[in-house]
Amino acid sequence: MGLQVAVGMLGAFLHAAPLFTDAVAETGFWDALRYGPPVFAPLLFVDIAALAALGLWDLAAKLPPSA
Repeated sequence: MGLQVAVGMLGAFLHAAPLFTDAVAETGFWDALRYGPPVFAPLLFVDIAALAALGLWDLAAKLPPSA
């Protein structure tokens, strides 16, 4: 799950990186954000990892304590 979070954060950074180049000055920030790569799409990896962690936490809470 940690690797999945790292990949999602790296993907979000790489998708947002073109927004901070000189080419954006020509087209405008909002147009680059709207028509460029979807910045928040890689964060779905982070969401899935968080849901998996919640599921494992719930499962661990329901297991009987070991002797």
